[in-house]
Amino acid sequence: MEIANFVVAVLSLIATIVLTVVIYRLQKNDEAKRDKERREDIERETKERNEELARNFIIDNQSEIDLLPWCAIASNVKTLTALQIWRTERKYSHDIYLKFDKQLDDVKSEILRQEGILLELPQNSDWVDQYLKFLKIDAFECGLSSEEHCYLYDGAKYFHRGISYYWSEKLEDYPRIEMSDLPITRQDTPFGPYTPLFDDYIAETVRKKFGEDSFLQDDAIPALDFANIYFNTDEKMFVLCIMQFVRQFSVAVCARANRDEYIGTNNDRKVTTYEDYYYDALLNLYLAYYSRDGV
Repeated sequence: MEIANFVVAVLSLIATIVLTVVIYRLQKNDEAKRDKERREDIERETKERNEELARNFIIDNQSEIDLLPWCAIASNVKTLTALQIWRTERKYSHDIYLKFDKQLDDVKSEILRQEGILLELPQNSDWVDQYLKFLKIDAFECGLSSEEHCYLYDGAKYFHRGISYYWSEKLEDYPRIEMSDLPITRQDTPFGPYTPLFDDYIAETVRKKFGEDSFLQDDAIPALDFANIYFNTDEKMFVLCIMQFVRQFSVAVCARANRDEYIGTNNDRKVTTYEDYYYDALLNLYLAYYSRDGV
């Protein structure tokens, strides 16, 4: 009888333990399900809120919405060492730059998504220095400078002065820089006489490097050397030349790499300040070199 009672007690204990484990697992599964549902609810609410904030931002800034690609660049590069003094003493030349930068990262991404801009920049601004190194190597090999630094020395100071010194200086859309006596043979074209400007100097140099028809004279000095001499006493114009060099050469690199991915950065925005042109140069620098390793 005692043995029978013992067996019953043991079986009862086992049943109790099994039942306890089953109930525990059911409770844990139920809690996990509720936690998942809560997370999904939070994610859905956050997504809906971000979508609404993005829509409101686009509506409220419609007059400057074409500047969004530059907004993304401005927000991304604000930690650059070369810009820190400017950021504490100056302000942006367009209100939308600051308004965009104040948004949460997820809202920024949603704003760009709603506007069809597929620009995915790195988390920090380290890419700028790295891509400028890539550009210097390529530009020197193309013969645009007699110096390997391509006038982007001392942390590319002349390039960054486009914003840190001259950010508010006005420009009439994408500038074309006039210089006299450029070493480019003038030619008549179906559209009239070909009067070369500094961006033509860059383009003709690149064409000649790749064995294409070029009007660049055989004894021409490198374009950046020419600009350095020509604007020796006009730093503001030399800074503009360096920004144009970074922008134009980046465009050439992108074109020769047959990049045709659509990322939605082309629109009707117009350059009105040195700050705009600086961001546009960086945008094209990124597009030219983002597929390379090393960042």
